[in-house]
Amino acid sequence: MKKTPVIILLVVVSATSSHINNTKSFAGLNAAPIAEQAQDCQGKTILTGYHSNVGHAGVHTPKPPLGPYTPESSSGQAVRDSRQAYITPAISGQPWTGSLLTDTLSTYTVIKAKGKIRNTSTKEWLKPLSQFSGKDTLSFDTKDARLALIGQDKKTYIAGPRSDLASYILKPVTSRFGTRPGKILNYISFQRYLAGQELLILGGRLAIEVGGEEFPMDEQHFFYIRYSWRGETINKRLRHSGDKLIIDKEELYKVDEKPITQSEVAGYVLYYYDAGEQTSLKINEFTPVFPDERALKEELRAIISAFSPPATEKIKSAVEDYLFDQYGVPEKANLNEWLEANFSF
Repeated sequence: MKKTPVIILLVVVSATSSHINNTKSFAGLNAAPIAEQAQDCQGKTILTGYHSNVGHAGVHTPKPPLGPYTPESSSGQAVRDSRQAYITPAISGQPWTGSLLTDTLSTYTVIKAKGKIRNTSTKEWLKPLSQFSGKDTLSFDTKDARLALIGQDKKTYIAGPRSDLASYILKPVTSRFGTRPGKILNYISFQRYLAGQELLILGGRLAIEVGGEEFPMDEQHFFYIRYSWRGETINKRLRHSGDKLIIDKEELYKVDEKPITQSEVAGYVLYYYDAGEQTSLKINEFTPVFPDERALKEELRAIISAFSPPATEKIKSAVEDYLFDQYGVPEKANLNEWLEANFSF
């Protein structure tokens, strides 16, 4: 079989390594990877050199805390697509449609409430840890009001209003996405791991173990995150500990050593820089999610309260499903460490 030769085009713009290395935080660096791209024989996108004519990253629209969920598939991409579909009706303010799944004999515990929702049977406003019966009637103040619930069956649900706002539809949270275990050994696995994900980071810090053969980390080789802030392109060098790449909330949201507001940041992209070659390799786009942990702990207590100890693995499973559905993809070691520190399991 005749092989088709692969032509590699590299566009090089000179940049001194001292200019990069002297900017330890990468914040305020008036440069970014150039727009010209080339692909090597493995399909990696290579961005070479730096210049100052930088285009701004696109604006990321954060998803609301709760929204209608549409289960589609347990496979990775399909589930990610379903998470996007799941937020759309909440943004557009459309009423929810679907099959009514309420079990009138069951009791439901509120994990989180978005908007004002009243149990008209008991005249009580619903809040985290409130309980109501499946035969109770609920009223919603707006079309995009939502409830995250856990039922007596130990399953989590999202409740949303029908068009009259005086009745509701209950949909199960069926998405299950496995947390990433182990070390990232190569470019392909790292690229797939991020792949536009909303990456949940608990405790304000995430350590990702990376294979040193493909991605050595030292003064001449390091990862950085590029993002857009107030119309500027910011490059933040990430530190490491051994073979672990560190994403730290406090360090990430600083420009010229001054804290910035997380909500003003958009368009996150992870790159790997080789100072010797003066090249940047794009890993992938993603969005780090740092939740309000005080509120999150209250939500998880509602889930835990539905289980009788010991039921550690079942609780973890319910917690993982809820976190993925409402916040983003958790990383296994980060999740386990945070659960141990806050809930002793």
